[in-house]
Amino acid sequence: MTPYVIFESAKVGLKNDDALNDLRRLYPFARKLAILLMLKAYRYRLYPDKNQTVLINKHIGSCRFIYNLALEVKNYAYTTQRKTVSCFELINQLKDLKEVCPWLYEVDSQALQQSIINLDNAFTLFFKGHSSFPKFRNK
Repeated sequence: MTPYVIFESAKVGLKNDDALNDLRRLYPFARKLAILLMLKAYRYRLYPDKNQTVLINKHIGSCRFIYNLALEVKNYAYTTQRKTVSCFELINQLKDLKEVCPWLYEVDSQALQQSIINLDNAFTLFFKGHSSFPKFRNK
């Protein structure tokens, strides 16, 4: 299997074989040089109009509300009954919650579901010992 080198050869001024030999000479401890990647990043700036700003703020507020509510449900269920509530049970309860809070219909359901999945990931990281206990989100 031949290794591939990904870079702009015009900037370096070397052919791919010459660059590969130079890299092998510089890094003799690496037996197989698989892939070198050049990463690029693009930064975008959004300029939403007033209607889009209102919709973005609704999404952010609704996701924060769902995250805090799910955290409260999980804490309450564990402290009172010593039961854990999975993220799928909470996602299934979103439909009932939308009937109680009709303003949640204005927001995409995937965004609300993702906030519950993010809370579940926060609990997973907490139980693995990588982070602190999940906190309530505020504005």
